[in-house]
Amino acid sequence: MSDRKFDIAILGGGPGGYTAAIRAAQLGMSVALVEKDNLGGTCLNIGCIPTKALVHAASLCEEIRNAKTFGVTASEVVADWTSIQKHKHRCVLKLRKGVENLMKKNRIEVFAGHGRLKSASMIDVDGIPILADNIILAPGSCARSLPSLPIDGDRIITSDHALSLDKLPAQILVVGAGAIGCEFAYFMSALGVEVTMVEFLDHAIPMEDEDVSVEFEAALRRRKIGLHTKCSVESVEIGESSVVSRVKPRDGGDEFEIETDKVLVSVGRGPATSDCGFEQVGIPMEKGFVMVDEFKRTGVGKVFAIGDAIGGLMLAHKASAEGIFVAEIIAGIDRKPLAMENIPRATYSRPEVGSVGLNENAAREKYGTGVRVAKFPFAACGKAVVMGEGSGFVKLISTGDEGRLVGAHAIGPSATDIISTAATAISLGATSREFAHVVQAHPTLPEVWHEAAHALIDGPINF
Repeated sequence: MSDRKFDIAILGGGPGGYTAAIRAAQLGMSVALVEKDNLGGTCLNIGCIPTKALVHAASLCEEIRNAKTFGVTASEVVADWTSIQKHKHRCVLKLRKGVENLMKKNRIEVFAGHGRLKSASMIDVDGIPILADNIILAPGSCARSLPSLPIDGDRIITSDHALSLDKLPAQILVVGAGAIGCEFAYFMSALGVEVTMVEFLDHAIPMEDEDVSVEFEAALRRRKIGLHTKCSVESVEIGESSVVSRVKPRDGGDEFEIETDKVLVSVGRGPATSDCGFEQVGIPMEKGFVMVDEFKRTGVGKVFAIGDAIGGLMLAHKASAEGIFVAEIIAGIDRKPLAMENIPRATYSRPEVGSVGLNENAAREKYGTGVRVAKFPFAACGKAVVMGEGSGFVKLISTGDEGRLVGAHAIGPSATDIISTAATAISLGATSREFAHVVQAHPTLPEVWHEAAHALIDGPINF
């Protein structure tokens, strides 16, 4: 039995939970962290990190295959799936060990087990009561499915299963062309799998700016990845060696069949809030998500909630930011509510996609005629040309007489990295002129922002 009370008890050891724990400990509070699986949550164990390890391996294979373009001749490239999986596993273990060490370093007491909220001041962990003055709920999320696609872990799989396949299939149907689906489609295609995608909405990566989505779809076609937008998978027939998926166009067109070895269901993630005792304590819920105010308070005692469980952008860095935010609120630090619109988004495919703030349609809907838009192509960026990565562009969106930046979008080389430059500018309330006056090193990829900012004013310098 636990015989002491903590300042904070946190339910969930993912990016939101363990980051909140570290920040709270730094601020002098005693902290208990409850996690039923491995520390690091979905992101570290079955999400961001292992997926990017596979994407990087696939990208490396492509670079070697294309090395002749740069005057480098390489022998036959062999993608050894077993060895790639071992590399992925090593990355996960190293980073997980790092989180475990951070818990020890910050004197955070970790309780392994299934936590259930029993009151506004107690979490039960498999019969052990954890008492705390403040509680943070951070249970994370789980892969969603559809009634027409019963997950069996063999023929019909989620991203969780796809990360640990014994061998790659010859053909796969990816249902859902959001960020996760597109990342899996990329690395499987690059490693020789025949990939077809079905997306219910109008475009691939449908939450991105439409110009970016259209450019991304062109890249899919160049890769010979089949894409059927405005379609849904109505049913599947599982055979001994394949799956036949019945696909229905949204516009009422003729249904058609797609036969593949496996079907990867990638239709988003849902809150992992079942069997956590939230409803019994009176925590406000809606469709499984925990409802909170702008300070992440649930309205029940001193219980807060963060991360995927509260909805919105279901991203590790958003959860981490919320974890730090809540820890500081509990410590009495004066904080303004987090600006969710300033959280960058990233798709680790090839081409990469990065974005922050409003897309063009949303900006025009919100600000009307005061919106200005400018694009700059990577084809006119010296570093991109040297890298042989001239496809894609960046796009800046501003509003008002001062030209305040409200959106930035990138599709092309290292887009997930260079979006941070634009995110910083937007978060600080920069105008297009102020952004244009920031001197970027040459030759580098972030120079494209400098050019796009100039394009918002009088015109780009180098295009």
